[in-house]
Amino acid sequence: MSPRQFIKLIQQSSTLSGLSVSLFTVAGIFATYTMIAPIMHDCYGASPGMVSAGLLIYGVAGFVGNLFVRRASAVWPAYALIAVSVLVLIAIFAALLLLPRSLGILLAALILWPFVCDIVWPSQQRRMVELEPAFRGIVLAFNASFMFTGVALGSFLGGISYPIFGFSSVLALSILLLSLAFGALKYSERSRLIQLSVTSSAL
Repeated sequence: MSPRQFIKLIQQSSTLSGLSVSLFTVAGIFATYTMIAPIMHDCYGASPGMVSAGLLIYGVAGFVGNLFVRRASAVWPAYALIAVSVLVLIAIFAALLLLPRSLGILLAALILWPFVCDIVWPSQQRRMVELEPAFRGIVLAFNASFMFTGVALGSFLGGISYPIFGFSSVLALSILLLSLAFGALKYSERSRLIQLSVTSSAL
């Protein structure tokens, strides 16, 4: 890949905003997930064994989400799967923020939350390849870099916010970052449609 192609790829508004979806989604998830063990213990009164059980449930639910997305991707476009999943994640964190602190509600969230997350990841990779099919290798590498940057950003924000401002602050951070992810997704899709329209007009 030449430097000119590299710069051109980054300058595509639909591509750059599409990659930002990974950054903000992962940051939004990890702002809360990084502190999930102390949250379960401090805010919900979970025992060490219950914390372990909650994390096990989280992992199993994510595995099921991976199985589900294989079927869903044959029916729904990547954009729709990402959009719905991000909105569901916002609703989950909003529910944890607004509803009474019940361990049962938290465990229900720990089932739905990873299930939805594991719909986002493959759908996001699929969408980035659809945006830049000629540069699928480099765009997937960029996507991974944006994801891991999101892990670092979300973990950093959650790790600072929770000890100072408490549980509500990390939930608010998650909602804010996921809202930015949804906005970036909408902007990316709008830019893609504009680019298609311009290309069609030129032909």
